[in-house]
Formats: sequence, structure tokens, C-alpha cells
Amino acid sequence: MVETSLGAQYLKASLAQWRKANPWANHISWEEIPPRYRKEIEQSARWSIAKSNPVGPAEGIVREIDELAA
Repeated sequence: MVETSLGAQYLKASLAQWRKANPWANHISWEEIPPRYRKEIEQSARWSIAKSNPVGPAEGIVREIDELAA
């Protein structure tokens, strides 16, 4: 999924939430989880990352029109 430790934290959190919702899988290691469920968990982690890092206007990049005219 994501190569950074931050990404790993989101993946672990998503896996913990998934295990809470699916107690039958508590004893299964990540490698033994069926691919369809792993994809679901990874997608959840991606959504969490996207929600925590909203894209907004860049500060200091956009200049006022008056500045450009000068």
C-alpha cells in the first residue's frame, strides 16, 4: 500500500477497525486475509489519508492582480 510509516499507521488503524467489524478474522495474519478483504482495508486506509490531508489553496503562491500589474 503506502511505503511511509505514516501510511503504515493508517493501514494498521484500518485493519484494527476491520477486525473489530469482523471478529471471525482476529486470529488471521495479514498475509492470510483474502485479497478482496485486503483491498477493502487498503481502500479504507487511503480514504483516511485523503480525509486527514485536505487539499486547499496554496498559501503565498497566488498573487493579487494588482501585484502582477506592477
